[in-house]
Amino acid sequence: MKTKHTIFLLLILCIQYRFAFSQSNTTFNRTRITFHARNKTIKQIFQIIQSQTSFHINYSNTDIDKNLQINLDYNQEPLNKVLKDIAQICHFRFLVFKHTICVAQNSKNEQVINLKY
Repeated sequence: MKTKHTIFLLLILCIQYRFAFSQSNTTFNRTRITFHARNKTIKQIFQIIQSQTSFHINYSNTDIDKNLQINLDYNQEPLNKVLKDIAQICHFRFLVFKHTICVAQNSKNEQVINLKY
């Protein structure tokens, strides 16, 4: 009897775990963003993205060019398109896990956005 309860609880936990990850993936794929940035640093761009979405962006100051200024214009564009554009300009790759976007240098031309469940 105790084993049945344990299996049942594990099954419920697995379902909740999968549901939480599918929700974050759906959120990422449905998130749209609008901004017009002229001569903004990548830090400023990340702040704009964080202010308009439920995502937090993690990066190391050593991975970003503090002097690079970019011009970007988006009107209700999907977040993944915005990140792909930034990845091309700045040679980044992004790892998205739940509501966190991790930034790293992309020196090997790896896939620029990886969703982890």
